[in-house]
Amino acid sequence: MGFKRHLTSGEIVAQVMYYARMLHAQNNVITNVVFMGMGEPFHNYDNTMKALRMLREERGLAVSPKRVTLSTVGVLPALERLAAEPWMPNLAISLHATTEDQRDALVPVNRKYGLEDIVEAARRFPVKRRSRITFEYVLLHNVNDTPEDARRLVRLLGRIRCKVNLIPLNDAAGIPFQRPSDERVNVF
Repeated sequence: MGFKRHLTSGEIVAQVMYYARMLHAQNNVITNVVFMGMGEPFHNYDNTMKALRMLREERGLAVSPKRVTLSTVGVLPALERLAAEPWMPNLAISLHATTEDQRDALVPVNRKYGLEDIVEAARRFPVKRRSRITFEYVLLHNVNDTPEDARRLVRLLGRIRCKVNLIPLNDAAGIPFQRPSDERVNVF
């Protein structure tokens, strides 16, 4: 659809409140909030952080920072800015590759903020006690799913307190990649 504009903090909160009301009607509650899939949150840093503060308020949803995750592809200036925030959500970084060339092809912003720079920023990121950075890694058949990719991933993230969320691609029309077999995923 292409970029039109950034969401306001009110529009971001409205999305969460809509689902909170819908779940409440079913005698359920929102337990976690993940900022993902609505554009790069760090390109809309001020509105994203304002929305997080609004959701934290008692008049919002009184959401604990432990229950909020912000997912990014790694926009370095904003990542460094987040490191200084007094109220910090959990951090998830969409990595998807273990080499610069591979990530350049899969995540175009890598040409500006390279893999090594993102990993180094993650090493410096202030992770709260008993917390971890999550690295998201979508497995693509014959692209980034080899045992060597797995070994490089371990070496790349070895000194970071983190967890890796391996996500086998969900096949869909128009996506030029395929999901690896379950066997290949398990080998990885």
